[in-house]
Amino acid sequence: MKTAVVIGAGASGLSAALGLRETAQREGLPLGVRLLEAAGRPGGKLETEVVDGYQIEWAAQGWTGSAHYATEMALRLGLEEELCVANPAASTRYIFRGGRLHPISPNPVSLVTTGVLSLPGKLRILAEPWIPPRLGEGDESVESFAERRMGGEAARVLMSAVMGGIFAGDSRKLSITSAFPQMRRMETEHGSLVRAALALMKSRRSAPPRPGPRGAMLCFRSGMERWATALAARLGDSLETGRAVKSLLAEGAGYRLETESGEDVRADAVVIATDAPRAAELLAPMEPGAAEVLRLLPSAPVAVVALAFPQGAFKRSADGYGFLVSRGEKLRVLGALWETNVFPGRAPEGHALLRVMIGGANAPERVDLDDEALVRMAVEDLERSVGLSAPPSRSWVRRHRPAITQYNVGHAERCAEVDRALAGRPGLFATGSAYRGVSVAACLEDGLSTAGRALKALGFAKSS
Repeated sequence: MKTAVVIGAGASGLSAALGLRETAQREGLPLGVRLLEAAGRPGGKLETEVVDGYQIEWAAQGWTGSAHYATEMALRLGLEEELCVANPAASTRYIFRGGRLHPISPNPVSLVTTGVLSLPGKLRILAEPWIPPRLGEGDESVESFAERRMGGEAARVLMSAVMGGIFAGDSRKLSITSAFPQMRRMETEHGSLVRAALALMKSRRSAPPRPGPRGAMLCFRSGMERWATALAARLGDSLETGRAVKSLLAEGAGYRLETESGEDVRADAVVIATDAPRAAELLAPMEPGAAEVLRLLPSAPVAVVALAFPQGAFKRSADGYGFLVSRGEKLRVLGALWETNVFPGRAPEGHALLRVMIGGANAPERVDLDDEALVRMAVEDLERSVGLSAPPSRSWVRRHRPAITQYNVGHAERCAEVDRALAGRPGLFATGSAYRGVSVAACLEDGLSTAGRALKALGFAKSS
């Protein structure tokens, strides 16, 4: 009997452990699986809090319908009846620029009809199909790439807002290859973002139907923490919470782990599914070079402020998905999500629930403000953006440190350096949001992929 140990029960660790366990059960493999989680609950940052009828997500709001792997996993877990689709009427996003909110719909045509860009900026976007692609010249920042393709104004205004929303990051530093690979692929495969968008629209019209409207956001009725409880239920006694790993060392052909409680755990394969700083601590005795790379990966802290308002508290229309803020604007928040627009039922009748994000790579010090100051900042910026006729009736604050690993230029090579170091340690792997995708869907998929590599290292051929 061989043993595989997964360290960390966030989305990636849960998925990796489930992949190992279910393959072993299905194929009758002599493999025991243990998932060790330091906290008292699985899920990591995936946490849904319900208070007096308010359903608050402290991390991801959902996943997009285009992330087919996540949807298919939900179906395999028997969660079809629990899936809910975002309100189509809330599909419009807003960008705050020039002192007001500008609508941006999912339709690419909106880029040349919205007031967020000047006429010269719109004309430059229309010229994009005639801009020659630049292929095979290495990595570059998201903003540099967007400037080449769409012009300086669109790059600055749109990309700074979008990257602030996804990574809480700086579009001038984030890597196009790692942080926004779909845009790189669009240029590589079609030579133009516009031509790629048109080809995608055509392929979607002819694609077979999948759950939910195409591109719509999906979630569970009980919230995103349902991922953790569903995966934990499938793992059964393989999941051990309150089991922090103190050290990890190579021993013979395998590994020895010591837990904080003093237990010695022997493993033939180990999957580290923690955040980058913790992975660096565990790897330092064996692979100091890889540990140093992980230690130097930047991370953006984020404070989440959840606010409840009476439904009529907004002076201007508070419809749509929410808004993001372009760099250089007077608002101090990264953006806000209208939770009860996107998923109705997340607040008592007659009330609205919003989440405001503060901090990020460009203002990390704001996360250290006390709760009262964070709430005040969020309310003041809502007053500036949508206008308020009443104060919030309830507020909640949660800080994430570290929050989101920054996939800055060169990130792919840094990850490759870690992979090369681990390749010299048969049976040792790393997965998680620090490497190949920060979304829940990306973490679930990477966890399963890592489980497949671990099975091969253990001498088991994974059949599916």
